[in-house]
Amino acid sequence: MVWSQVVVMAATCCLAVVGCGTTTSDKDKSAPPYDSPPADCAPVQGVSKGVVSNFAGDLYDPKVEFRSERPAHESAKALTCFGAYTTEQGQQTAGGTGPRTSTVFITITVRQADDWGNSDAVEYTKRIFTSYRDEHARSAKIIKGLGDDAYTSKEATDTDTSAEVDFRVGNAEFHVRLNRSYAQHPTPQQESDVESNALALARALADGMDTFM
Repeated sequence: MVWSQVVVMAATCCLAVVGCGTTTSDKDKSAPPYDSPPADCAPVQGVSKGVVSNFAGDLYDPKVEFRSERPAHESAKALTCFGAYTTEQGQQTAGGTGPRTSTVFITITVRQADDWGNSDAVEYTKRIFTSYRDEHARSAKIIKGLGDDAYTSKEATDTDTSAEVDFRVGNAEFHVRLNRSYAQHPTPQQESDVESNALALARALADGMDTFM
């Protein structure tokens, strides 16, 4: 009688332990940190105003508002913000050496898990981010201390110089592109200035994420 009770108790305990173990292993993974980008570009422009003002310089107009667009993506929600600062009728600034146009382009993409085997939104975003960097970014330079992953690249033509910074935080990707157009070939200093402003803008967005994400 005693032994039968022991056996029953042991079996019950074993089932309880197995049951608990099964519950733990089947538990859903925690939700990704971000659900979607902000509804519009107003809060994005708010945290970036200081950097954008410095970048646009004499062309800056506080009345210019970022234009908001929402590109359609599968398994992702995106917001694009665009701002352009120009001289009137394309006239050159004093001395003819300043930029004719300064443009700001920001895209925020938030990815989610899907039904095609991507059950972890953060890992899915990381994989896409690094793949795009390795395949598409020309002369990409890795940046440390900005989000979870970050890199920058630049490009110059006869009249334009641009710099891009891409960074990732969890399941959110940020793409920053600054461009200046000149009447002549941009100087190395002008190219460097666009680079530094692009990095400053990316850091401002990363620091202000909690206010708009």
